[in-house]
Amino acid sequence: RVGLGLALERSQDGSTVVHEAVPGFAAHASKQVIEGDVIVKVDGDSVAGWSLEEIKRVTIGEEGTPCTLSMRRGAQPFEITLLRVSPSAPEQHGRSWEGGGTSQQHLFG
Repeated sequence: RVGLGLALERSQDGSTVVHEAVPGFAAHASKQVIEGDVIVKVDGDSVAGWSLEEIKRVTIGEEGTPCTLSMRRGAQPFEITLLRVSPSAPEQHGRSWEGGGTSQQHLFG
């Protein structure tokens, strides 16, 4: 099972914000997700009020399966569908992908 490669954090207003699209994973490879993007829905389900751990659970899935994110960049909404892929960047060896960090930030992938 693999995630999208998103490091997420909670903003002061409670939104789920992309801190980083991790190199080697689908989000970074797509070049469509940048720091500061806000995740609004995952596969059509609103993430309002969800913990970062709950969001992690729904973004991780079998390799090669799609995950659709409804997002916002500033006031502009957009939607992307990413295929989950195992990390490929050699510089990522040794980093933990199992939701590392603190309760305020999680790595997805």
